[in-house]
Amino acid sequence: MTSEWLCLGRIGEATQASPRGGDLPPIDGLIDADGRVPYEAGLELQYELHRQVVAGEHGPSLIMLEHPSVYTAGRQAKEEDRPYDGTPVVAIDRGGQLTWHGPGQLVVYLSGALRPKPDVRQFVSDLETAIIDALAEFGIQAVTVEGRPGVWLPGDERGPDRKIAALGLAIRQGATLHGIAVNCTNDPRPFAQIVPCGLRDASVTSMALEGIAGVEPVDLAPVLGRKLDEVVSTWFVAAPNKEKAA
Repeated sequence: MTSEWLCLGRIGEATQASPRGGDLPPIDGLIDADGRVPYEAGLELQYELHRQVVAGEHGPSLIMLEHPSVYTAGRQAKEEDRPYDGTPVVAIDRGGQLTWHGPGQLVVYLSGALRPKPDVRQFVSDLETAIIDALAEFGIQAVTVEGRPGVWLPGDERGPDRKIAALGLAIRQGATLHGIAVNCTNDPRPFAQIVPCGLRDASVTSMALEGIAGVEPVDLAPVLGRKLDEVVSTWFVAAPNKEKAA
């Protein structure tokens, strides 16, 4: 089974994979003038899709987009890690701690019903492998680090371990919410205003900072989408009531 790619805004236009009419719930203000998805609108979209997935009315989807600049805090976020300048933070129900989303970063939300009794650790490991395989196609040799979720560049003469992709998932009623963020060309300065993901002994990097210039989210999206599809097809189940809902 293959997931449906719901590519929004600039990414949808560039990849020619924009959602077709009827594929998305009607969410006001879903795409802004810059072709990005305001975080709150994207959250509303996820929750509505989650409702449809739980009702068996919508199959698995990869929702690929960029957000305007925003800080979000997962369930493990600590008050002392928040922006030093008092910038507002959106509290959400995913795992993980504090992070930033914004232009130049590819965000992929996974929406779908998981097969019964999933091994969540293996599921997360498979997602990390898909990201590593996608980055390898651009010449970046990323790895996982024991005890640290996400995808990394190992420490070297430049400094300690550097995180290039974050994972933050939630599973509610057997269906997924939230997902993955991969740093492509985004400005690193917003991360300097927080303790990202609670990391006090590591740093954050991007494809651009690792010497792979000019790879925008629209370039990474189709490659990562294909790699994730290999994972999605084995972990998610079809929507039994989709034809009836249509």
